[in-house]
Amino acid sequence: MSDLQQLHSAIDVTSKDVEAIVLFVYERTAEQLVAHDPDSAEHKMALAVELMLAGQVEKLTAIEQAEQRGVPRPEHELAKAWNLFIAAAEPWRGTPGHDAARWRPVAHNTGRAELIDTSHTAEPGQPRREAGA
Repeated sequence: MSDLQQLHSAIDVTSKDVEAIVLFVYERTAEQLVAHDPDSAEHKMALAVELMLAGQVEKLTAIEQAEQRGVPRPEHELAKAWNLFIAAAEPWRGTPGHDAARWRPVAHNTGRAELIDTSHTAEPGQPRREAGA
């Protein structure tokens, strides 16, 4: 989806965005579930990620269904659920299928969702930088 504009708010998140990131993350966890013995740490971690995100999938689905019935979109809840998937997909940034241009964290703030400033966050495998550093 990187041919579309960047996400700037929860309002910009589409059902296609949700479908794409959910599929992306679940494909990665499924690889680990298949590749590792059920008693292994890798299998357990992949299962934990799937279980944790399952509630967010339900929340995103409920938001979409309510919106189709004309209920206003709860941007704060959408942003929270979306950002969990962004965090789950982050370790694969730069790999095929990861849409770094489109998959961006968003925050809800005073009626308008704004981008979260991630300039102080670390790249995967790097120590976290202090804000303003």
